[in-house]
Amino acid sequence: MSSARGPAWIEPVEEGLSHLQDLGHEVFVGLPAREEAIASFEAALGVVLPASYRDLVTTYGWLELGGFVIFGLERAEVQTLAARAMSGLPERCIVVQVLGEGALLCLDTAQPMPGGESALVQFEPSGRVLSAEAMTFAAWVSALVTAQLRLARARRG
Repeated sequence: MSSARGPAWIEPVEEGLSHLQDLGHEVFVGLPAREEAIASFEAALGVVLPASYRDLVTTYGWLELGGFVIFGLERAEVQTLAARAMSGLPERCIVVQVLGEGALLCLDTAQPMPGGESALVQFEPSGRVLSAEAMTFAAWVSALVTAQLRLARARRG
C-alpha cells in the first residue's frame, strides 16, 4: 500500500486501510496509474476524470476491501464500454463498481460538483434509470473505509 500522501481526503482513507490491515482485514491495491494511462482512458471514453477518482487511481490504482472492489482505469474502461454497448449506459458515465443484480455505481461527469467532482449515481440497466447517491466519490470511499473499519472492530470484540 502507498504511504499517506496526496490530497487531504486520501490521508484518513490511508489511515483507515492501515488500521484494517492491523486488525487482520485483507486490503488489496493495485499499482498507481500514470498520467499517460489517464490520458488514454479519458480519450477512449470521451470523459474527464473527476478529481477524487483521479486521486484514487494515481494513489492506489484500484482498491478492494471487504469484498468491495473499486475499479481502476483498466477495469473501469472495460465495464464502462460494455455497459454502454449492452445496457445503454450514458456516455457521460464512468463505471467504478458493479453492484448486485446488474446495477452499476458510476461517476456522472455531466453532473459537476464543487472541486472538480462529479455526482456518484447508480445505473439500473433494466430500466436505464440513473439515481443519485447524493455524495462525491471521495465521501463514498471514505464512508466505505469507515464502515469496514467499524465492522472489523466489532468482529474483533
